[in-house]
Amino acid sequence: MISTLSTRLINLFPLLGFALLCQILVAEQTKPNFIIIIGDDVGWDAFGCTGMKEARTPAIDQLANESTMMTRLYCSVSQCAPLRAELYTGLFPMNNGVLANARKEKRTGIKNVADHLNPLGYKVGLSGKKHFGLGTAKIDEIPGFPSNANGSNQIHSFDGVEDYISQAKKEGNSFCVVIGATHAHHPWDHGKESNYPVGKVNLRPHYIDTPTARQAVAKHAAEVEVLDQQVRETRELMKKMDLEKDTILIFLSEQGIAMPRGKWSPYEHGSRAICLAQWKGKILSRKTDALAMYCDIVPTLIDFAGGGESRSGR
Repeated sequence: MISTLSTRLINLFPLLGFALLCQILVAEQTKPNFIIIIGDDVGWDAFGCTGMKEARTPAIDQLANESTMMTRLYCSVSQCAPLRAELYTGLFPMNNGVLANARKEKRTGIKNVADHLNPLGYKVGLSGKKHFGLGTAKIDEIPGFPSNANGSNQIHSFDGVEDYISQAKKEGNSFCVVIGATHAHHPWDHGKESNYPVGKVNLRPHYIDTPTARQAVAKHAAEVEVLDQQVRETRELMKKMDLEKDTILIFLSEQGIAMPRGKWSPYEHGSRAICLAQWKGKILSRKTDALAMYCDIVPTLIDFAGGGESRSGR
């Protein structure tokens, strides 16, 4: 069957010429599905694969080993609302109108990811934190993950995601599913803080080494461990539903931790993220420091879906 496949290069982020990094074997009419996991208030350096020695993130680290790992992904504004508007529209904040969490300006003609992918035969749904309301097409709400990141004692279920994907497949549609995790957003009371003894926490150089800072990092790390468990469960669901061969899995950290020079700041620690893109047997496993931004992701999905001519400018 290999002889029936064409070998070509597909760019993971079209503005970068990233095609040179992702050699893929793709059937001529293949349109992959997409599952996107995005963390919350968790930056690029919170994982074992990015150097946090005390992190307990085996699922994310394993995914990194099997993915193209982008280590220099950035957001325009290190706050939740503008970051997600940038992600779901493919537009910079000045163009989509979401300038900050509390500052929005009206823009006309804004399209979201569903506006772009629905005409290409995709069902687009989201479970969990949305924090977004632009565009014309409705992004379907999928039950199972909490939508309020500020809540304690949150529980989640993949049943809604499984049902949504099953229905899309039954209807003959491709799908794009976003899992909007609420970890590691305040109040930092999920996971086991005891897994991270404050005396062994390695603080970043720009922190003042105090007991309060160490405890905050420990609490955050415990929440990141819960996020890692959700990544593991996502991959287990993909295997259960036999999705690995035709589904691209993307993991995104968000803007950084809500500590000095993190969230709300223009500094590297706040605006930098990682992106892991995995398509079993098709996207090469490697690491790149090529520059990219959240606004590159939707145009890339459109290209993979066969609608490159519909991409709008930044």
